[in-house]
Amino acid sequence: MLNKTIRISEEVHESLSSLASKNDTFNDVIKRLIEQNEEFTDEQAEYYNQEIERIENGIYEGVNEISLEELEKRVTQLEKEIKHEL
Repeated sequence: MLNKTIRISEEVHESLSSLASKNDTFNDVIKRLIEQNEEFTDEQAEYYNQEIERIENGIYEGVNEISLEELEKRVTQLEKEIKHEL
């Protein structure tokens, strides 16, 4: 692997350090951040647009109803998982 040197501020260095897990390199952290910022593919965007349109038109086939409490639990769990991955 070809290595490159980049200049970053102390603030950015600290931010990257805080996002890294025990065994992560800065390369790992930066790669994850880039992957998280990638846009939807055309196919993904089309799928999500179709699903939104279905719901807007009152077609709820395949949609499950959950309570606000359950939703909050799921969001909290996902936040923990995301934080752990970083």
